[in-house]
Amino acid sequence: MKSILIAIDGSPAAQEAVAVGLELARDEGAAVTLFHAGSPVEHPATRIPSAHLLYTRPFPEPGDVLAEAAASAQTMGVPYTRLVVQGYAVPEILAAAESTSADMIVVGSRGFGALTGTVLGSVSQAVLKRSLLPVLVVRAHGMREHSAELVPA
Repeated sequence: MKSILIAIDGSPAAQEAVAVGLELARDEGAAVTLFHAGSPVEHPATRIPSAHLLYTRPFPEPGDVLAEAAASAQTMGVPYTRLVVQGYAVPEILAAAESTSADMIVVGSRGFGALTGTVLGSVSQAVLKRSLLPVLVVRAHGMREHSAELVPA
């Protein structure tokens, strides 16, 4: 494995995904792309509720999220690049994985459950379904403990 794309949105689940993804990259000698897709600008009349409304803490700015992840990568000695785009998360994650020749995608999951995930959509579920690459989903169970699920392509 040479390259891992880590998708980051500022949530606690994404922070855990960064930690797990960087550990994997360090162990495998891989480089990482720290990736964030900013929400596209929408007209207020067409905006529909998103899963982000269920997240009670304010999301950090993309630069802050990537700066924290980059500092962690640097501390661990993992080579990294940063990539920020505007667009919807799922297609942008898949496009970034292709354009960076990633061997794997690492993404966090907030664990909304089947009903909420179906109604509001789940980025991790959609990436799992649509990716041709292996996807490592890191589920948020708390800030110190985590579990990961590797689903091969």
